[in-house]
Amino acid sequence: MRSDLGSGAGAMARGAGVNLLGMGATTVVGFVFAFAVTHVISAHDFGLYSLATSVLALAFLPGLLGLDTGVIRFVALGAGAKDERRARGALQLATVLVVFTSGAVTVLLWKYASWIAGSVFDKPDATDVLKIVALSLPGIAVGRVIVSSIRGFGVMTSAAWLGTIQRIFDLTAALPVLALGLGVNALAWASVVSAYASIPVAIALLLRVDPRALRPAADMWPLRRMVTFSVPQTFTVIFFLGVARLDILMLGRFGTASEVGIYAIALAVVLPATLVSTSIGQMFSPRVAAEHAHGDRRTLEEMLRRVTYWNTAASLPFFAAIAILAEPILGLFGPVYTAGATALVILAAGRLFHTAAGPLGVLINMSGRPYITMLNNMSVTMLNIGLGWALIPRYGMTGAALSATISLVVLNLVNLVEVRVIFGIFPFRRDSVGMFASAAFAIAVAVPIAFLPAWPIPLLQVIVAGAALFGAYGLAMKGFGLTGEDRALLSHGRARLTRRRVNFGRP
Repeated sequence: MRSDLGSGAGAMARGAGVNLLGMGATTVVGFVFAFAVTHVISAHDFGLYSLATSVLALAFLPGLLGLDTGVIRFVALGAGAKDERRARGALQLATVLVVFTSGAVTVLLWKYASWIAGSVFDKPDATDVLKIVALSLPGIAVGRVIVSSIRGFGVMTSAAWLGTIQRIFDLTAALPVLALGLGVNALAWASVVSAYASIPVAIALLLRVDPRALRPAADMWPLRRMVTFSVPQTFTVIFFLGVARLDILMLGRFGTASEVGIYAIALAVVLPATLVSTSIGQMFSPRVAAEHAHGDRRTLEEMLRRVTYWNTAASLPFFAAIAILAEPILGLFGPVYTAGATALVILAAGRLFHTAAGPLGVLINMSGRPYITMLNNMSVTMLNIGLGWALIPRYGMTGAALSATISLVVLNLVNLVEVRVIFGIFPFRRDSVGMFASAAFAIAVAVPIAFLPAWPIPLLQVIVAGAALFGAYGLAMKGFGLTGEDRALLSHGRARLTRRRVNFGRP
């Protein structure tokens, strides 16, 4: 059994870095997929596909039953105690349970697809697409649990690259369909094929981490504890989806299919800026479980402040670039998509705040308090529904972005207060001033470059202004934004890369 659950800055940076590389590659492949699809099928058809996949994402949560989070916690507890059978029993139990739960939800989604498309969203032409993509649910759920099992061991490399492999399968299955002009239903069938094709790869990667993973260990299945912890995760994530994705579902109810397609691309553009926080969160989750089991609150506080700083420092230039270059970025997907520029700016602001405060929810949840996060997300989801009902019919995509952003801000403010009360710790460091000053300097440099010249094509505007912003931010951070720990980590990373280049050149 391999495990890597160290709480030091080096171990945490290594895990987060591997996750970031893997998710970066996954996002690149995902953008190629979105670019290919939006240039072959109409915005209307892409809206139907986006609506179907959004419904699938919501139905996926009861099908998953929170077992992806539960298996991280219980595998990490076993791996942290050097108990391979305990870790193996947890991953086997989660996999068996998810086969049954995801299968049951698939049957229900297939049965009620016509009612969902016609009565809920007033888009009856989305029925067939929804029925087809529903068939991919068990494959996606099993793959998610296996990936989460690997993360529970703290070994991020295999888990990180599996996401890229899955997106490559998506692209490989979709390209022939798009080339032949077979339409949106065939594209949905391609997603089903790719969902199941990635499972054997996931199992192979799991066996590299724990070669005995498939040996039965039913006597070590923590059934009651797994279910007690995981089921609240279902509602927690459903309610969080209500905060983060209810906007597109309500837009599907009150807006047109084309608006849904445009808004889906705006959400996809925001995604790369969230990669850092997601990568760090995946590294942080098993470590919270392990350190909380040891009762080491000081280490928890040190880790929380470190990941909060890393999240914000690494994500700031991405969100700034999106806000400044919203219209030319959306123009890369076609002129019709520039209508979502205002919504994209608002979404970027909300996701930046969520990125900075994101580790707070992970800390509360993985310390064994799932009911608190469930109630938080439920309350804020109700707020999001009310805001969406009031804003989306009147303001369309902009209203959807406003309701989602306000809800995310409120959620993270609640998490901030709760972490202070429960743990007595505060996530932000005083040395963050240099980071924000660096961001302000970079924005001041990039804005004139982005808007003063008459750029002939959007791609050139994005490349030049984006390069100026990132370059200015990097120089400013190097001058006065980095901490001593950051400089030591960067120096260590450069030394490792140098050693690898030297070793690569040897026979």
